Amino acid sequence: MQTRGTVGQRGDEVLAQCPGLRRLGEDSCREHEAFQGVGNQVLARGPATVDGGLGPELPQGKLVTATSPQTVLALICSGDFGAAVAAAVAEPGNFHEAEIEFAGDALTHPEISDTLSKASGREITAVSVSWEEQEQRLGAPMADGQIWNDHVGYPARPHHAARYGLTTTTFEQWAAQQDWTVPAA
Repeated sequence: MQTRGTVGQRGDEVLAQCPGLRRLGEDSCREHEAFQGVGNQVLARGPATVDGGLGPELPQGKLVTATSPQTVLALICSGDFGAAVAAAVAEPGNFHEAEIEFAGDALTHPEISDTLSKASGREITAVSVSWEEQEQRLGAPMADGQIWNDHVGYPARPHHAARYGLTTTTFEQWAAQQDWTVPAA
């Protein structure tokens, strides 16, 4: 099964070995097929938004992941999606049947934790755990998604959105806008 053009042979091999990843690939393929021939529609694909949370251990100074420390992650802010929708509605001709790999930044987990440390004024460390540990902590779908990033990932990079005149928020900009007050226990 070829899930999308950017997955390629290596991605197909990984999907064949991992049922959870195969499900993620099939979902991506169905979304792409549903989009085909729709007309004046825009498909903006991107990773999970950074606004969705960075893990329950963040208040304790840990960014825990099953993703390899060397894996570059495409990152996007939910506000950037809203701005893209507004631009597509305002100028439909510029976005006719566009497929945009949408990201505001591309960083590794150690780079993410460094950025969070600077923005929050406290030490945040990237911690790598096994898939099994992550499944215990957050469930199989989250653990599968993190392994997906290692083996397949999202090709989205900021310059893809820039081709359409869209500006995106870097992770550093996003982090600087957050309230890093840790609630008292």
